Amino acid sequence: MPRFRFTQTYKSNLAAGNKGDEVDLAEDLAALVNNDAPGTLTAVKMVKVEDEQDEEETRAVDKPPSDRMVHGAPKKRTEREPEEPIDKSTFKAVKKP
Repeated sequence: MPRFRFTQTYKSNLAAGNKGDEVDLAEDLAALVNNDAPGTLTAVKMVKVEDEQDEEETRAVDKPPSDRMVHGAPKKRTEREPEEPIDKSTFKAVKKP
């Protein structure tokens, strides 16, 4: 099926779409839509994209991870010594008048 792009917002029992939407429609249906509202649909040229590399040549590092779920908290990057605990003598954020 050919691909068409809506040049304006269109809605009927034949088809519906907003400006810029791309849809796959039969040519006879697209002709009916354009007959109802001239210039509503324009044909989109399909461009075949060829991979420069075969799947076998792609390195594992270049492939996206198959499991992207986070399995745990990130590891701490630096080892710090534990700080002294906060108590009333060290916490002085609120000063009494």
